[in-house]
Amino acid sequence: MSDKLISIIIPTYNRATLIQETIDSALAQTYQNIEIIVLDNNSSDGSFNFLQEKYKANSKIRIYKNDVTYDIVKNWRKCFEYSKGEYVLILWSDDIIDPEFISKTQNFLEKNPNAAFVYSLTGIFNTDKGTSKDAFKLNKSGLIDKKVFIEKSLLEPPLSVPVSPANTLFRRNDVDKNLLINIPNNFKIDF
Repeated sequence: MSDKLISIIIPTYNRATLIQETIDSALAQTYQNIEIIVLDNNSSDGSFNFLQEKYKANSKIRIYKNDVTYDIVKNWRKCFEYSKGEYVLILWSDDIIDPEFISKTQNFLEKNPNAAFVYSLTGIFNTDKGTSKDAFKLNKSGLIDKKVFIEKSLLEPPLSVPVSPANTLFRRNDVDKNLLINIPNNFKIDF
């Protein structure tokens, strides 16, 4: 098994009541060579101070705060720029991951150098209502042709394949080349 550094980046905004569970699930990974980058997007709920105090003794975690509130993709990009890992997971600040998520996804990428990324089944749950459902599930594990993935993401019902990076381990070089901020277009959008 590889010992390459994996970056788990967690952009956050006003999630003081939720983010501890997210960070703790990242810390519980069986794969040990991880760094956790938390970037507070100028929250007003005390998230930054809470996180600094709670995790100040943990060398795997680095916590930063923006001086202004950025659009979400700009915040992702800034969070990514603080990271150093060869693989990157963008984890939302209200998500939790299985303890073996990094070891299994990293191992799959190592064994499949032509795979662009690896994602997992995702459970969407509402603890207030006691409900859950599975998302991003295919019938089997393995490689998916890029044409099939694109067709599923565009033509099939929502949640057929991930269109969000939150359950996906990426190669650092791919994130660096493709997480773009200023894309020329005719719709006056930036990302």
